[in-house]
Amino acid sequence: YVLSANIYHCLALTNWYTKNCNAYANSHQKMGMEGDRSVTPSRDPFFEFEALVTAIVRGFDTLRYALWKKWGGRGTTPSSYEKVLGGLQKCPEPIFKRLCLSATESYTQAKKYRHCIQHYVDMGSGSWAMFERTPSRAWSVIVRVPDNPEARSSNKWQFSQNLDALSMGWELCTELFCIVAISLGHAHLCLGERDD
Repeated sequence: YVLSANIYHCLALTNWYTKNCNAYANSHQKMGMEGDRSVTPSRDPFFEFEALVTAIVRGFDTLRYALWKKWGGRGTTPSSYEKVLGGLQKCPEPIFKRLCLSATESYTQAKKYRHCIQHYVDMGSGSWAMFERTPSRAWSVIVRVPDNPEARSSNKWQFSQNLDALSMGWELCTELFCIVAISLGHAHLCLGERDD
């Protein structure tokens, strides 16, 4: 269920991009508008991004039970994903390193966005969608998310990295699925090993 929620929100965000790029291209052409770039406020893709990062965090948090059962110590499952990683006594070293790298990068990043959204400010109130015509004359869109959600204020957000909600969400979701594959014994899918 948790993994299906991640797929659902990724697809919903993808559908918004597709639908709105097509609609923008059609209206741009019909109205005879000029220019190759347009910025517009848009809340809907941020609703999906917010749901996606929340689902990703929930995915990692749910995964802690399987990781603990497979490689953990005695007793009940620790209360956080980080604590579970700290107690994986039976985990093979290459897998443990991969789990820690994922926690440091993907899980922490998703948590920063979720924490900002749930406790301080939503992304849609301080950002926008930027439509841009590509060299092939097709339209693309970037739904910008801040570089620094930990600033906890839309007035302090920075956008110099041009981070895109769909690209980031897709990468975080892919990483979660990779970590699930590792926990199910399919480490070769994410560690470059062969399954003989």
